Amino acid sequence: NFGLPYTPVVADVLLDDGDELNIADYNIKVIHTPGHTSGGVCYVIENYIFTGDTIFLNSVGRTDLGEDGDHYELLASIMNKLFTLEKDYVLLPGHEENTTLSHEKLTNPYLEFGWNKR
Repeated sequence: NFGLPYTPVVADVLLDDGDELNIADYNIKVIHTPGHTSGGVCYVIENYIFTGDTIFLNSVGRTDLGEDGDHYELLASIMNKLFTLEKDYVLLPGHEENTTLSHEKLTNPYLEFGWNKR
């Protein structure tokens, strides 16, 4: 909240890893990707993944803005959940440019410590 006043909200529905939603004829799969925040999720819709602040073009989300961010948990979410997906999805981050799963596997400097060396 950067020291600004705010009113906490309570979620109407809590989602779990692997949940599937059907909205407007779309099947939406939920992938829990903690790290940026403990409750971070990505949404898979057809050939796209809405990644929020989990992963960006050649970058990853910040983990130092809230009380529950964890850099190593974020990297584990990306490597163990997103990078194990078989399709080459288009990644749609919360801001900045779109990218692809294959591009990030090959070039993301934050994840270079072992993924593309296997």
